[in-house]
Amino acid sequence: MHLLDEILATKELEVKAMKKAAFRELPLPRGTFRLQEALARRGRLGLVAEFKRRSPAAGGPTTEAPDLPSAMQAYAQCADAVSVLVDQPFFGAQPDDLEQAVQRTPLPVLAKDFVLAKPQLDAFHFRGASATLLIGSILGKRHLQGLYAYSVELGLDALVEVHSAEELGVALDLNAQLIGVNNRDLRSFKVDLATTRRVLDSASPNDLRGKIIVSESGYSSLDDLHRAYADERVNAVLVGTSLMENPKLCFAFRRHFGGKT
Repeated sequence: MHLLDEILATKELEVKAMKKAAFRELPLPRGTFRLQEALARRGRLGLVAEFKRRSPAAGGPTTEAPDLPSAMQAYAQCADAVSVLVDQPFFGAQPDDLEQAVQRTPLPVLAKDFVLAKPQLDAFHFRGASATLLIGSILGKRHLQGLYAYSVELGLDALVEVHSAEELGVALDLNAQLIGVNNRDLRSFKVDLATTRRVLDSASPNDLRGKIIVSESGYSSLDDLHRAYADERVNAVLVGTSLMENPKLCFAFRRHFGGKT
């Protein structure tokens, strides 16, 4: 079984268990700024700094990764938003990682998971997330539309992730305001930083006008980040493993690209 198929099969079992749970507690307070607002500033490159304890693509735990409190403290000084991997079986998340992040940073917090059903969005909402990730490649168009609409209903910003021209077209038809282009192929886990430009080139400037574009995955150096900065269509980058292994990169990002204003 392919790793992605294994992840999705496990996620379906999680969702079935979640459907039996009820969220009766009050939602936790969210960050001061919503994700869309935090990344909408023009003339600079925004940063979504990710916290993850393990990466299947890297083959194991992130090396010398900071603990969550230390990561949140650093990210608050140099990033515009935070992404938290909440998957436990494959990414090693702790049950309270999302709540801890929300409580320890004033930044918008994106709950990152393989979302398949509404109960997952309910959980993110009640745990205080500002936003969620919806992955186009694992959701059919109609399913994506339903989850996107439900995210809006809950007040969650939805970052719609695409990896191809076809998926970008679906996101644009949906009128998604936040679009993430993943440079990593979730089937092969291979990374190609040219993916963002190639996918965006498939749409007209008019189609992309007003959209907030986030380039995801594969950024490990300032040279890589300059590549994203040079593309005026890209509003922000999402960086995970590289920041976990080298927190100083976050501050270097701020110095070079304005990271936070």
